[in-house]
Amino acid sequence: MKQIIGGIKCQTIRYTVNNGWFCVAYPAKQKQVNSLLTKDYEWFLGTADEKIPDTMGHKRVGEIVRCVAKELHNYIVNVQGKLFPNNSMLVQPYGYPDPWYNIPWFNRAGQKHPATKDFIKQVGHIKDKKIMNRFNHIGNTKWSDGHFHKKVKQDTNKMQKKGIIAEEIMKTEYFEKQSTIKHVELSPQIYSSWDVKIDYEKEAA
Repeated sequence: MKQIIGGIKCQTIRYTVNNGWFCVAYPAKQKQVNSLLTKDYEWFLGTADEKIPDTMGHKRVGEIVRCVAKELHNYIVNVQGKLFPNNSMLVQPYGYPDPWYNIPWFNRAGQKHPATKDFIKQVGHIKDKKIMNRFNHIGNTKWSDGHFHKKVKQDTNKMQKKGIIAEEIMKTEYFEKQSTIKHVELSPQIYSSWDVKIDYEKEAA
């Protein structure tokens, strides 16, 4: 039996390109960047947001993307600044306290970015609309802390709530549906360096 330690990021899909590339996004906080060195993989779940109409029904909604954590760290620290000077892939919309990096994945022609093609991979897609529609109105839900694995009181912070729901969905709708995975543990802490630990018999997706 082997174990994988990973992170799970839930994010509204970017339906337009940045510098010619469709992307996944990773927080620019130094603590978050450093945490990549303690994990094997980072998974990204793409969602829609009713406040951004162009994301609703988009083909990327429900996509599950996996990055090799240490290679993503190397890209952020040593590569992205050379490829995209002047912080052109660092995004911080008005009203958001912290920026994030747009990590280039593929272009309009479907070609993968040469600097990331070896460590970014789509590994799944949740196409059940009943599941994914739960994210469309995030922040307006009636969920209570009894629904969550996190040992915290209900928090009105939208991003935190969205992340917790995403971890539960990734556990039940993705990880646990793989026959080689024997046990999935979600971190009970909100501010943890890892989100999921997976015991498996052979390599998980």
